[in-house]
Amino acid sequence: MRTKTKTWIALLIVFFSGGVIGFFSGQMYLDWRVRVMRRSGPEVLHRFLMRRLEKELGLKADQIPMVEEVVHRTVQDMDAMRRVHGAEIWRRLERTLSEMRPMLSHEQQAILDSISANALLPGSQGQPPPP
Repeated sequence: MRTKTKTWIALLIVFFSGGVIGFFSGQMYLDWRVRVMRRSGPEVLHRFLMRRLEKELGLKADQIPMVEEVVHRTVQDMDAMRRVHGAEIWRRLERTLSEMRPMLSHEQQAILDSISANALLPGSQGQPPPP
């Protein structure tokens, strides 16, 4: 193979590798941002939404208080729904783990006993959901 062809192949491999690494790094960053926002509570979500809406919509000074009121109500509603449905999801996962326990060997049951239901959810660190 000619040197010029080898050089182009090497450049294509480097370019493709950079694209793949960039894509997966971006996905990991987005996942991290969502987890941080989820753990930080409604105030952080409120600030994030307001900054985003002000930037995207170019809100005027007289529009900001009205939009902020709507965003505040929405964030509070979302937090209430998360509390209600988060607890339901937690209970359902716990029930699922207990239902599958009889189907497992003793070694598998010991491993299952050490698994938290929340550890099965994406973005969790194995702790139960916040109240």
